Amino acid sequence: MKHPVILNSCLDALQWIRDNCQEKISSHADTDCLYIAGDSAGGNLTATTVFESLKTGKHSDAIKGQIIIYGCLADYETRLNSASGKTYRDYGYIINQHVIDYCMISYFGAEAYYSKQAEHVNDLRINP
Repeated sequence: MKHPVILNSCLDALQWIRDNCQEKISSHADTDCLYIAGDSAGGNLTATTVFESLKTGKHSDAIKGQIIIYGCLADYETRLNSASGKTYRDYGYIINQHVIDYCMISYFGAEAYYSKQAEHVNDLRINP
């Protein structure tokens, strides 16, 4: 899926929770006291969903916190040029540079990604 489809899905899910949770899931749910959580790429989506909510003011009153577990929270160039990025880019434990490149190409297309011309290549909201 191309950016920002996944982010918009998170924002739509937040809207659905606010609109439907008490009726369809639990009458005890407090939709005015929400915590958003995610790990890895989900950690990035957590931060991005909260950021977008604060930026737009939509649901910001209901979000009381976020739980981010080893989220990827730096832009692409910073990650690539960091000490750990340089150390592990070729032989990361699970995700190495080749896997990240594959994911980014899936988002943008090879030509836009490698030329860094895509509108969102260094957007902090992008998940690797």
